[in-house]
Amino acid sequence: MKNRKTLNIVLFLTYNLSIFDWKKFKILSRELELYKEHASKGNKISIISYGDKKDKRILNSKKINIFPIFEKNSYLSKFSKILFSISYIFKNHKKFLNCDIIKTNQILGAHLAIILKFLIKKKLVIRMGYEPYLQQKEYSPFSLKTFFLKFYCLFCYKFADHILISSKELKNEIISVYNLKKHKISILPNFIETKRFKNYKQKNKRNFFTISRFHEQKNLKFLFKEMLSINEKLYFYGPKKNSNEFLSYAKNINAKVKYLGLVNNSLLPKIINKYKFFILLSHIEGNPKALLEAMSCEKIVIASKVNGINNIIKDKKNGFLFNLKKDSLKEVFEKVLKSNLKKIQKNARKFVVLNHDINKIVDYENNIYKMIIKH
Repeated sequence: MKNRKTLNIVLFLTYNLSIFDWKKFKILSRELELYKEHASKGNKISIISYGDKKDKRILNSKKINIFPIFEKNSYLSKFSKILFSISYIFKNHKKFLNCDIIKTNQILGAHLAIILKFLIKKKLVIRMGYEPYLQQKEYSPFSLKTFFLKFYCLFCYKFADHILISSKELKNEIISVYNLKKHKISILPNFIETKRFKNYKQKNKRNFFTISRFHEQKNLKFLFKEMLSINEKLYFYGPKKNSNEFLSYAKNINAKVKYLGLVNNSLLPKIINKYKFFILLSHIEGNPKALLEAMSCEKIVIASKVNGINNIIKDKKNGFLFNLKKDSLKEVFEKVLKSNLKKIQKNARKFVVLNHDINKIVDYENNIYKMIIKH
């Protein structure tokens, strides 16, 4: 293994997600791009999904192999699926004996990866774009789900050989909460296809937009209220789930919010380039891709001064930070209009190219894996 330049990686998708789901949520091209980049460097990729035979039809690639857990049993109850997925790993583990690294796309679902780790005696890397327990306790600190998530995450961290986390703040937080060792954790930021996400230098026809889920974490009611203070329309992109509650609120307070639905990732650079300002006022973030994609396209970004964003935005240098406790959008926007926006736009893209370009992220990830295998 010491002289080997390429890797054989087994990836577990997030629990209950499939390649079909990636396509349905219009993120298929984005999610696969990372593994296509791995494959272009000679790595062999096997993906274990929670899908059925449709997954193989969608992903027909010689370089990336897909193993849908429910290929032959797609009509099972929720509880039966849990048991069947565990039995699938026991029955099929020998297919993955030649792998070098087992990786999870998120921590949810890592229990199956842990089973495979012990069956084939390979190193397990848990990768996370966000930490589910820390996110959940912000809204329901004493719920049964919050308790379960803390126990589940602690269990998974215990059996991981290494953890990949998307930001320094998250790394420090999980070390503190779970009493983990620093050397066991590396920061692997989200990747951006900077060659696609760039400034098309087209005339901006619209001002403000955001890309988001309809969720309390995103602080949308506060955002809609703040948009009233600058009398601007907000163009909103994202999945429709839970939209009625938030859009009804916007309508009731007469906020100008236009919901435009989900956009296929392949079309996203063109959509982003229609606008001048991107806004994200979340309570907490991991390493927000929408923000990074907007910065890569040289958009002027306004984002909340919270964990997950503090390490990206340098106020008045590559974007603008919004203090949720004391700032108003009217005040921040006045500050924006008085700034050297061209310089800030160039700095925004420069930051993403230096720290998040997909080619650099894959090289860094490969080096981490090779280091893990040696020890």
